[in-house]
Amino acid sequence: MLIKNKYFFIAVFFVIIIAVQAASAKENAAFGKKNGAVKAERVPKERQFVYDTKEKRDPFVALVTKEGRIIEPPARKRKTDEIYLEGIIYDPKGGSYAVIDGEIWKAGDSIGAATIIRIESQKIIFLKSDKEFEVELKKEE
Repeated sequence: MLIKNKYFFIAVFFVIIIAVQAASAKENAAFGKKNGAVKAERVPKERQFVYDTKEKRDPFVALVTKEGRIIEPPARKRKTDEIYLEGIIYDPKGGSYAVIDGEIWKAGDSIGAATIIRIESQKIIFLKSDKEFEVELKKEE
């Protein structure tokens, strides 16, 4: 009698599993799913999101290939000759840096056609076409 009950419960267990699988398959078919995969839908253009990199590295693109080779980001192209000085890290001993257009620069670096000659506490001196010009750090109000 115990053996018959054991087989009965096993048979009921399998019937329940098959019923759940059938109900799940029917539900997936009703929602346009096949083998658990969601069917792709066309999204209207006005609802699509386009990531604007603002000429910086796209954070969604890998930096290393599957083989382990480092991918170099494309060189940034400057749209204008305007230089926007965001900040200065000043060191009187000569290790000063400037933050220009979101990038860090030091004396001797070239930004477009201009070369940084020297970085002072409140301004940067550039050389362009054999003429020096200064860009001052704007004070916050």
